[in-house]
Amino acid sequence: MNLSIVIPIYNESDDTIKELYARINATLFNQGHSYEILFIDDGSKNKILSFIKSIHFKDKNVKVLSFDRNYGQANACLAGFNFAKSDFIITLDADLQYLPEEIPLIIDKFKQGYNVVGGKRKNEKRRLFSLLLSFYFRVFFKIKMQDHFCSFSGVSRKVAQQILSNRSALCVRHLAYLFERDKIEIDVTYNKRAFGRSQYSLGKYILWGIKYLWLFSKRSQEGSGLPFKIASALL
Repeated sequence: MNLSIVIPIYNESDDTIKELYARINATLFNQGHSYEILFIDDGSKNKILSFIKSIHFKDKNVKVLSFDRNYGQANACLAGFNFAKSDFIITLDADLQYLPEEIPLIIDKFKQGYNVVGGKRKNEKRRLFSLLLSFYFRVFFKIKMQDHFCSFSGVSRKVAQQILSNRSALCVRHLAYLFERDKIEIDVTYNKRAFGRSQYSLGKYILWGIKYLWLFSKRSQEGSGLPFKIASALL
């Protein structure tokens, strides 16, 4: 099986990315899979772009995309989908809150024939906002998901292409569930950040949620193109 691991990055530390990269390689190297790692720098203001470029120059299986400014995690995932070359794509946060060692859990579901594999945080207490969001999508859009915020997930290339064609950047996870019948949610571990602080405050989550719901309700309208600008690419 060939895989693309898509990892959005925004102001992460060198230590975080160094550990993440090492753990992904340790997990996948001996499993017989062909894989590439796509780091997408979402307009970081620190020097992390220079660090991931240095990894690329040592390992040509590592690809680097950088935005000209901050477009948000969902657009970073779209960019990864657009440039990924593999048959299956896995998205993973850069902050080590999800375990790279659990990537094989998603691979196993791909092998069973699923085209969409969504992570479900087994040790995360659900908050009121999450419960309300789940109710909204279940009632109005018939999307029955248990975890709307888990960004550790996988899709086949077919589903990724459908998402790219729709161009609704804020709705990547839900579009995948709309487009595909062969889908499943699996339990994944969710930990505290190993380094640094979260980039998301409660206020940002609320604002993001409002924008999310509005754009999802407009999903049938086509845009003129993908809503981000690539500043540089090392592929």
